Amino acid sequence: MDDNLDFIDKTTNTKLLMFKGTAEIEFDTDIGLPYFEKAAELGDIKAMMYLGKHYYHEKECSDGDEEVVAVKLMKEYYLKVVKLTNSNIEVMLELGQIYEEEGNYDMMKRFYIQACEFDSTIAMEKLGQYYLHVENKPTVMIKYLEQAIEIILNKCYNLAFYSSPFLYLAKYYRRVKEYELMKKYYLLIIEKGCLRGMRLLGCYYRDVEKNYDLAIKYLKQATMGGWYGTETLHDLGCTYRDMKDYDNMKINFEKAIVDDNSLYSFCKNGNTLVEFAIYYRDIEKNYELMKNNLCRWAIRSRCTCL
Repeated sequence: MDDNLDFIDKTTNTKLLMFKGTAEIEFDTDIGLPYFEKAAELGDIKAMMYLGKHYYHEKECSDGDEEVVAVKLMKEYYLKVVKLTNSNIEVMLELGQIYEEEGNYDMMKRFYIQACEFDSTIAMEKLGQYYLHVENKPTVMIKYLEQAIEIILNKCYNLAFYSSPFLYLAKYYRRVKEYELMKKYYLLIIEKGCLRGMRLLGCYYRDVEKNYDLAIKYLKQATMGGWYGTETLHDLGCTYRDMKDYDNMKINFEKAIVDDNSLYSFCKNGNTLVEFAIYYRDIEKNYELMKNNLCRWAIRSRCTCL
């Protein structure tokens, strides 16, 4: 340990310090960190980034005084990075998130706005959500979300990963009953293959317009796969139930129940089993099948809680 400290004290080559620190930290964080601290002291931005990230993760795993110290050190290194580079979007976003968690909205806005100057659609979305939920300024929210959407479309980003602002605006417009604007944003991402957009638009046609043909059209498109496959099969079954097409309802409910390869599916299938039980109680008056589905639901619910 003394040899390590002597090396750190005498070395001014930041690349060498980072190399040694990376090797040491794999085995012992306490031994490796001083190398990064010395490199950061000498002005190495990568070392500052590493230390900021290290203390960011330390914060997540700590509480009490240890968490306070980790947050303080994280901010210290991240603020140095922002001051020296003035263009590190990742650091700006993490600082914005920390200040948001602390309720320090002035500092949060400072870093999110700074990230927006570099076309960060994540920062724009964060600001939009803040202005809607905290300051109750939907027009400002819309401004930031539309700005993010314009950048995503102009730069041809993959909407499989950048659909969030479209979905957020669409859900907002549904809540305020601006249905044409809602459809506009769903259709923009549906054209690019967004399964979640298909599912939500299908549910809208079923629940609001009672247009079952369009509901089935979009829900069937959305059952192609992905995380939302099981959930969409459930929604498709509910659509057929509302149409009193019980044969197709059963087919889709059964598909949703069989598709149970993940904990997520188990949770959603629980809803499907309950819907099945209600059907057998109210429509077929088959109380044995009602109880059977409720027992299946209870067993799955218990498994997901273990």
